[in-house]
Amino acid sequence: MGSQKRRGEIALIIDDDRQSAALLADLAAGLGFETCVLASARHADLAAIREAPFLILDLSMPGMDGIDFMNLLAAVAIDTPIVMTSGMPDHTLQAAAAAARASGLNVAGLLRKPFSVREFHRIIGATLALRDATRSTSAADDRDVVEAFDAGALRAHFQPKVNLADGGIVGYESLARLELPDGTVLAPGLFLDRLAAANRLGALSDRMLELALRARSRWRSSGRA
Repeated sequence: MGSQKRRGEIALIIDDDRQSAALLADLAAGLGFETCVLASARHADLAAIREAPFLILDLSMPGMDGIDFMNLLAAVAIDTPIVMTSGMPDHTLQAAAAAARASGLNVAGLLRKPFSVREFHRIIGATLALRDATRSTSAADDRDVVEAFDAGALRAHFQPKVNLADGGIVGYESLARLELPDGTVLAPGLFLDRLAAANRLGALSDRMLELALRARSRWRSSGRA
């Protein structure tokens, strides 16, 4: 990722650990972003969060912690990409992310402390790619989405789940994506409501299960457990 200046893009960091917050701010600034660092979610400006390229949110804070704050963000339908960070065990972080996604939040990545610079760049790179794809396809027509789904355009992208103790892959999370005829790939936030309105959510679940099982079969056939 380059370090070009990103004018007007202010990355928000909410973390009460000064050392951690300073590191996150330095890394974000190194990617060209301006930064705003807050030690408490109570002082966060929701309008600023809506405009931010991403929000880095620590889950363990005094007062209003990250979980409470995400409930607030979900209540006001904020779709800014969120990178959750914490020193809590990995399974706790994963559970918090799953709950946030279930409430409609755009959880783009997880950073378990301590994290490497490489891991930060990987997570933020993926976050920005998803954000840019979302912005460029926000005008997709409802009919186009449903027709693409009915034509078999649903794709499963697989995100590895890694054992942080030894770096081994222990499983995969299957992520739904919809590929339009022009090659545009839509994230769930751009098609789930439209498929729900067209009574396609049951078919979506069936298709995702089928795609995941087919992928598992291919992996086993190639010698990968």
